[in-house]
Amino acid sequence: MKKILFFIIFAVVINFAHAQFNEMAPWMTELNEKAKLTNKPLKFQEIINAFNNYWETRDPNIKGSGYKPFKRWENYWKNFVKPDGTLPNGKELLDQFNQYKALKASQKNSNSSAQLVDVSNWQPVGPFS
Repeated sequence: MKKILFFIIFAVVINFAHAQFNEMAPWMTELNEKAKLTNKPLKFQEIINAFNNYWETRDPNIKGSGYKPFKRWENYWKNFVKPDGTLPNGKELLDQFNQYKALKASQKNSNSSAQLVDVSNWQPVGPFS
């Protein structure tokens, strides 16, 4: 049950984090074309720079403009940037999750096979019938 709950929470968090980012946003147009031409993944900082350049001449306080969702996305994913500056893709995230599951399963198996020693000194006090 815990595994299922963890997986559901994990999926919701990943989907929520991705939902804050729109690949078809106006500031992504040039970057998407560049990525297609060079056939290289976009770097996190390139996306941030394109966003900041786009918003230099626009009002971010307009409701529904996409400013706040992007900032939420940026704040979340800045913790997951790989050393080469790119973000992990879905396959990499799934592989990490599977490694985590395997580690937890091996820990559970090693704990269940260990002898549990009863160090308590509990005594029954009743009532006895």
